[in-house]
Amino acid sequence: MNNLKCVHSYNGLRVANNGTVMPCCYYDEESPLKDLNGNIIKTHTHSIKEMMESPDRISLIKDLESGIKHGACKRCWTDETNKNTSKRIEDNERFDTDYNKSLKYIELNLGNTCNLACRMCNIGASIKWYDDHLEIYDDEGGFRKDKDGYKKFVKQFYKSFEDDSRFWEEFEKILPQISAFDIYGGEPMLMKKQWEALEKSVELGYSKDQELHLATNGTIFAEKYFEILNKFKKCVVTFSLDAVGDRLEYIRHHAKWNNIETNVDRWINHPKNKNIEFDVAITVTNLNIYYLDEIVDWCISKNLTPFLIDVSRPEFYASYNLPQSAKNLINKKFDIYLYKQELPSFILESIKGSLNNMNSKEYDMDLWFMFKKKNGILDSNRKQSFTNTFEELNSVI
Repeated sequence: MNNLKCVHSYNGLRVANNGTVMPCCYYDEESPLKDLNGNIIKTHTHSIKEMMESPDRISLIKDLESGIKHGACKRCWTDETNKNTSKRIEDNERFDTDYNKSLKYIELNLGNTCNLACRMCNIGASIKWYDDHLEIYDDEGGFRKDKDGYKKFVKQFYKSFEDDSRFWEEFEKILPQISAFDIYGGEPMLMKKQWEALEKSVELGYSKDQELHLATNGTIFAEKYFEILNKFKKCVVTFSLDAVGDRLEYIRHHAKWNNIETNVDRWINHPKNKNIEFDVAITVTNLNIYYLDEIVDWCISKNLTPFLIDVSRPEFYASYNLPQSAKNLINKKFDIYLYKQELPSFILESIKGSLNNMNSKEYDMDLWFMFKKKNGILDSNRKQSFTNTFEELNSVI
């Protein structure tokens, strides 16, 4: 029997933007943990104890220990097939496991305050999606007819960080047992509550024994945060960047590439940086997979390690959602690039893994037309042009 143990099944907790919880960020967000009565667990209604002892968590642990690939962990199983690694494998190596189901590793997604509207995002993680979300995701048109209902729907994405949330009543008590924080968004640089939480850990003296990982879109430089970030045992700041130049500005709407590049340099080279490490997360979609060489080369020029993350939702932006003509062009390009470039083995294997993911599924005409329709709506709304921004890719589709 192949034990598929995962440290997050025992010790991980992800607080999603709407206050639901799950073991980690790769666990299916549409299958949040439930309590003994079958109710969805939320930060403002349930205790951390209930989150850690959820029947769904117990079932997950049992399946993994029995060698059963749990359905909510599909992203890891896909990565292990295409890339020979996954968040499960890497975090099992990175973290110690406490089989008593104690909370040690926590990921906070504190609402949808953000200054960008990335193509692969939605209203759940960015308020800048407020208008576009109705056209792209409200297929039945219910919210377009019920504006008050839509406002109420959007409001739920603030629940996980309201001051009266039950979660914060317990947060200080569990701080001593936390070994690592992962902070996502929205945009963490804009979220006051998150910085209050980290400052509390510094104030109480726990941060010196804790790891902190924070992901930012690179649009904001805030010198004042060095004082907090430097106080953690280990701190890694990840810049979420998927392309360079106008292609970055297309994918991450409202971003300005020159501003981001300046901010990255300021973060990396600032004299107040004592022990902060920096890297880059590249979300791989059908928009940017042809152009991965550009952002990878830029990362190498900045001495930043790139990590490639294949998008799974929305599926119409998945890299495998391309006509075969486009896949052939991409495969040919990277056969040459990977042969000619002297890349570190980790980056080489990462690119190969994303190409494997692209080639893993046959062309689906319905999914492709969904991409063309929805991406075209965003082009119109945002006054952008796929055709002009991705000329080489567009030439074969």
